[in-house]
Amino acid sequence: MEHSCPDPYATGRPPIVLLVDDEVLFRMTLRVALEVHVPGVKILEAGDGAEALALMDRSTIDCVVTDLAMTGVGGVGLLTDMLVQERPIPVVVVSAYGCEGPTDGDGVLCFTKPVELFTVCEAVAELLRAPSSGRSRVTLASLVHVIACERRACELHLEGAGGRVAALTFERGQLVEAIARCGDGTAPVSGMEGALAALEWKPARVTTAGRPPQRPSAPTPAPLSLAHLFAQHRVRKATRTY
Repeated sequence: MEHSCPDPYATGRPPIVLLVDDEVLFRMTLRVALEVHVPGVKILEAGDGAEALALMDRSTIDCVVTDLAMTGVGGVGLLTDMLVQERPIPVVVVSAYGCEGPTDGDGVLCFTKPVELFTVCEAVAELLRAPSSGRSRVTLASLVHVIACERRACELHLEGAGGRVAALTFERGQLVEAIARCGDGTAPVSGMEGALAALEWKPARVTTAGRPPQRPSAPTPAPLSLAHLFAQHRVRKATRTY
């Protein structure tokens, strides 16, 4: 179910920013910085992804600033729910994991701790000024990027309309396997083409499972280049109508 998120400045209400981090001191420090540098902003706080999702159901959130590794539901779980629920809310990730910049041009913006708080405030202010029609949101590509940042070993299972299913396998944050079935009776595609096919879908269900341990004798698959994957995905988005 897609959620609506009206432009706060167009409606005259104060923009609401949700801070999600289990470090109370960091939340407090960033809150003060945002209140100083982003005019009229209202701040809500959550200690993990579960608290954040509950607040989203009760309030109109205009921007989320979140950590990745947290006690309880972490950043990946939060972003996964936002993706499936199609919440049109821009996200800024501020994490100790090394991830910087935008992911696929319209997804999640990432900064690495320690970070200049004014830089985060500038990014939030710019996202809030964007018109609601062009507002960024969590995409599957940005979720893949965040999983890579966290250096996770996991399997991402996707289900889409028409019987479409896909699985993306990560080893220490590297995408090592991808397979997608389009549900139209054609043969499944794997590797880079499988990953690209999965990124094109609008998933109705996304689950994350732990990566089963490899047998000692099993060779480690060569990782797929995420930079190449995102570049090809941008090209396809620019040339296709979905």
